[in-house]
Amino acid sequence: AKLGPGTYLSCAGGVVIGETAVVGNDVSILQGVTLGGTGKEAGDRHPKVGNGVILQNGATVLGNIVIGDGSVITAKSIVTKPIPPLARVSGIPARIRSYRQIIDTQTQTQTTAPSTPENDTKQNCLATAAVGAAAFEDDDLERHLEIKYLEQWTKLAERQLQEEGNSNNSSGAI
Repeated sequence: AKLGPGTYLSCAGGVVIGETAVVGNDVSILQGVTLGGTGKEAGDRHPKVGNGVILQNGATVLGNIVIGDGSVITAKSIVTKPIPPLARVSGIPARIRSYRQIIDTQTQTQTTAPSTPENDTKQNCLATAAVGAAAFEDDDLERHLEIKYLEQWTKLAERQLQEEGNSNNSSGAI
């Protein structure tokens, strides 16, 4: 396995990281996380985790899949499919529940990753990450990552919105 700088292992008890797994910079891996293979693949068979990802307690990520930058995998979720950047996923199997919303309080600008067809309730359950504000006073780790990656994640979200707009324009043409 390859672990990027700033990887945080909180109480590394029960953490399993497969041989070919790649973990990006500043990833938080909490207790009981598994980054494993499905048992059906040979060679490169473990997940590739992007920068600034948070893997909460008991999260399981299986297979040679990519977990996008800034994603949050909630506790006890089982992920078997690629996850886009800035997504919050949960469940068995894991589904996108919302996207992280980045608010730069210095410029008062807001950036949100695009919605997906599977995510009907995105607007109702959108988690707000207010950089420099008190939205996550009790979660210093998440706020630290949002401040560190604000510019990068904002560009990612804007690019995804642009791509979504382009695909909507091209699909509506006759």
